Amino acid sequence: MLTGDMVRSGSVSRTDNFREDPSVTTGSASLGDYKGSGYDRGHLCPAGDMQINSISMSESFYMSNMSPQEPSFNRGKWRSLEATVRNWAVKEDTIYVVTGGVLTSSKGSIGHNRVTVPEYYYKVIYDPTGEKKMIALVLPNKKCTKQLQDYVVSVDHVENITGIDFFPALPDKLENDLESNVTATKWSFESSSYNRKTSKKKYHTDKNNKININTASAAELDRLYGIGPAKAKAIIAARPYNSVDELTKAYGIGDATLEKIRDYITVGDKTKAKKKSTSGKININTASRAELESLPGIGEVLAGRIISARPFRNIHEIKNIKGIGPKTFEKVRWKISTK
Repeated sequence: MLTGDMVRSGSVSRTDNFREDPSVTTGSASLGDYKGSGYDRGHLCPAGDMQINSISMSESFYMSNMSPQEPSFNRGKWRSLEATVRNWAVKEDTIYVVTGGVLTSSKGSIGHNRVTVPEYYYKVIYDPTGEKKMIALVLPNKKCTKQLQDYVVSVDHVENITGIDFFPALPDKLENDLESNVTATKWSFESSSYNRKTSKKKYHTDKNNKININTASAAELDRLYGIGPAKAKAIIAARPYNSVDELTKAYGIGDATLEKIRDYITVGDKTKAKKKSTSGKININTASRAELESLPGIGEVLAGRIISARPFRNIHEIKNIKGIGPKTFEKVRWKISTK
């Protein structure tokens, strides 16, 4: 699983500590297998996806996560695909990614351990949020000159050439529908990738226009110094607050963080922080994540999107949120309000 938070929050530097994997009892490939082979130690799970902490970064360099790749492939189209997948994680919030080499056809093997050199590599991606969708790509292990879209195939095709049944836990009808269709048009193949270095966060520094921690969106909270996406979600989950000092009850918020942002936050009018309106309906402008999740058809992902899109002038505006269609709206319209 790869989430937008993992991509946005990751800041751990690449370690390059390639080493054998002690968890593989039969023995994994060694550094010596690649020496003089002419092949790169190509990541299956990219180091760029694992910048969330030092442990995940380090473990991405186990040799069990490596596969022999032509340098022009590893540093070219494969790298571009990895960046594109990270873009999808940011855009879709949560995706599941399966990566591997097609071992039914190979270019031979390398080293003492006879490490197979796949002739093709694949990625299968499943987006469980909103309108569920899948996409699969198969790329040859050589310099690729076509656009990424040209390598899109059905998931069924990847299953046929690998012998692997992907996402078997899904309901059969959903699995069959998603895996049989080629859905390239539902995915963005923009050339720009998410760049942590150039994506500068603009912090909130206006003491005269304080952020209300009882009603602010996740995006607004994220602009407070020291508050990233994860802590913003924790702040929202712990609402309401009767005083600024109570912010420390949110997971991950300590006294040091509170002191850094104290001058820029407020709890506002406590009467506005009530979770339900006087009519008994859930106020989508102030409700907690847990309350929103209690609404029919609104799970964790959609609750987060509602919170991020606040405030709403009327209940019909939530239909603009990805994943909330007419059917879902009809289920909740009599249970929600904006006042």
